[in-house]
Amino acid sequence: MDKVPAAKLFIPGTGCAWLITELNRYNQSKGSGLIDLGNNNVTFGEIDIDEIVSFAVGQANHVRRDPYFIGKYPIRTYLSAAKAYGFIVEQDTLLAKWTPHRRSGPSPGS
Repeated sequence: MDKVPAAKLFIPGTGCAWLITELNRYNQSKGSGLIDLGNNNVTFGEIDIDEIVSFAVGQANHVRRDPYFIGKYPIRTYLSAAKAYGFIVEQDTLLAKWTPHRRSGPSPGS
């Protein structure tokens, strides 16, 4: 769970969003990442892009990729913050509270 999300998908006006960490190399419509269905219960799990598109079409809407999203933190940081706030957050000031502090100084072997 230390992968950094590579993309964010969302359905405008619904509160639904997905942070995708990876896609299945054999089936590019399946992957894993954070799932936020706008119900204050963000989870990490399998993502099926075909299901997301079907859901959006059922809502007379479209799935969009956020062109401005840049994953900066491990997915566990986004998940911890989302569990606290009830939705996926992207603001550095909020995510910094959930980022594990790394020891400073020289790395082993240097």
